Amino acid sequence: DAVGNVSAAGTQTVAIDTAVPDVPVISAVSTDNAVNAAEKTAGVVVSGTAEAGASVTVTWGSTVKTVTATSTGAWSTTFASAEIPADAATTISAVTTDAAGNASAAGTRAVTVDTAAPSAPTVNAVATDNIANATEKAAGVAVAGTAEAGASVAVTWGSTVKTVTASSTGDWTAT
Repeated sequence: DAVGNVSAAGTQTVAIDTAVPDVPVISAVSTDNAVNAAEKTAGVVVSGTAEAGASVTVTWGSTVKTVTATSTGAWSTTFASAEIPADAATTISAVTTDAAGNASAAGTRAVTVDTAAPSAPTVNAVATDNIANATEKAAGVAVAGTAEAGASVAVTWGSTVKTVTASSTGDWTAT
């Protein structure tokens, strides 16, 4: 002080935390990383794991949400239909920020948004002339056509239904 008296030293313990959190993990979205029309309408849960208690900033398209990881590191947030990007190949990213303000690198997950119904499949001529004779019937008649690549095609003939998957070029055949 002004007359020369000296006080005891004041002390403060300071923790130094410069450790960057691990990259957060984003779990599979809609089980197959593809969002269809029904899933988009209902809203989509995005979840994963990060450093326990850390803040997790999740970005999908132009929507940014911040949640806190639980004591076990689990986190989740729901994107409403209007917050899910338009049909396209998209990327969700998540960044963890710990209590000290250290931010991780972004964890990412590629997700396809496809809400458009496929065009109706085409059916080629059956038995070349759309008439199955007794010999062709006995041998088994193949029904073929084209559809969206990878689409499931239900072929119904009378009371028989066969489900096939279109190839990567869109071709399908049911026998």
